[in-house]
Amino acid sequence: MVSIIIPVFNVERCLSVCIDSIRRQTDQNFEVICVNDSSTDRSREVLSLYEKVDSRVKVIDVPNGGPSAARNAGLAASSGDIVWFVDSDDILEQSAIATIRKTFAETGADMVTFGAVCYPSFYGNPWLERCLSPEAKVYEGFCEEVLESPSHHPFVWRTAFSKSFVEREGLRWDENLRFGEDEALHFAAYPLSRKTVILPDKLYKYRVSREGSLMDSRADAEALKIHDHIRVVEHICREWSKHRICDHHGDFLLRYIAEFVFIDAVRLPRAVRLSSLNYLSNVLERYFAAEQISSLCKSARYGQLAVAIVKDRSFAFGLKRRYILYRATLLNRPGEMLRRVTAKIGRVTKLSAFVRRIRDILPASKKTQMRLFEEQVWNAHQIGESQMALSLLRMEACEKSND
Repeated sequence: MVSIIIPVFNVERCLSVCIDSIRRQTDQNFEVICVNDSSTDRSREVLSLYEKVDSRVKVIDVPNGGPSAARNAGLAASSGDIVWFVDSDDILEQSAIATIRKTFAETGADMVTFGAVCYPSFYGNPWLERCLSPEAKVYEGFCEEVLESPSHHPFVWRTAFSKSFVEREGLRWDENLRFGEDEALHFAAYPLSRKTVILPDKLYKYRVSREGSLMDSRADAEALKIHDHIRVVEHICREWSKHRICDHHGDFLLRYIAEFVFIDAVRLPRAVRLSSLNYLSNVLERYFAAEQISSLCKSARYGQLAVAIVKDRSFAFGLKRRYILYRATLLNRPGEMLRRVTAKIGRVTKLSAFVRRIRDILPASKKTQMRLFEEQVWNAHQIGESQMALSLLRMEACEKSND
C-alpha cells in the first residue's frame, strides 16, 4: 500500500482537487494522511468531509510547525510499505500510484524518482521543464550523478520511498528548516539508497506558482533565503559526516556547496554579509579537512570566492569583491551576468523608463494578449474546478449521512 502524506495549511481552494486526483487513481491501494498544520481557513472543514466519505483519508491535527514537522507527523502515522509526500495544491496523474507500486515491486528499489509537468504549462520555463524530464536510469548504490543531474532536481513530491528504507536509515525531515527541506532530504537519502530508480514517466502535475505559498513568501527576502541555504548546507554536511559519506565524496559536496551558495553569500548587502560569511565559514571548517578547503581555494571556478569566505575577508569587500563576483558570475551563471549587465545599462541610460513609457502608449503585442487571455481562462477554470469539487464532495457526504 502507498501512504500519501499531505501537509495542509490554508489551501481550501486547491485541496479538494488534489485529494480527488488521488481518489480517482486506477490503483486504489492507498491511504491519504492529511496533516492539518493549524489552518485558519476552511481547509479543516474540507478534510472533515473527506474523512466522512472515504475511510482511506485520515486527518491529523498538529500545532503550526511548518511542512517538515507536518510530514514527520504523517510519516509516524503511515502504515503503507511505500511513502510519498504530496503537496496539497498539486495533482496526481491517474496512473501514478499504479506506476509507482509496480516499479517498487519489480525493482526492489529504496527510492523512485519520476518526472512531472508544469501546471499550468504557460507558467513553466525551459529550466523547470528540463528539471522535470529525467531519463530512465537505475543506480545501484550511490553515484554522484544522481545528485548532479539537473533532471533529478530534488523536489519533495517527485520521489517515493520504501518505508523499510526510511525506517532502516532513520530518515526524517529537519523541522528547523522552513526552506530547502527538499534539498536536505534528498541529499541525505540518495547516498544511503541501495537502489534508486529514475522514471521518465510524468506522474505529477506541479502547480508552478500559488500566491501565499512558503516559496512565494520568501522569494523577495534575499538575506533570509541565503541564510536558509546555509542552514540546508549545514544539515547536509551533518548527515554526510554522520554516515561518513564525506570520506569518499567530500570534494563533490564542496563543489555543490560552492555552486549552491558562494556567489549569493558574497553578494549579500554589507549589513548582513559578514555574519553570513562567518556562519558559512564555520560550517566548512567544521566538516571538511583543511586540505580539501585549500584545494577548493585554488580552483578556477570558485577559488577566489572560497578565499573570500574562509581565508581573506578583504576579498569580500570593496573592489576585490566586485571583481570576483563579476568573474564568478561570468564563469558559472553567464545568463544571469547578461541580465545584470543589461539591467545596469538600462538604469544608467534611463532606457528602461523610456521603454516602459513606449509600452504604455503602444497596444499590447499579440503574444502578451494571448498570455493575459490564458491566465484569465486559467483562473476562471481553477475557481470553477474547485467549486465543482467541493459541491460534489458535499453531495457525497450528504448521501453518506442519509445511508
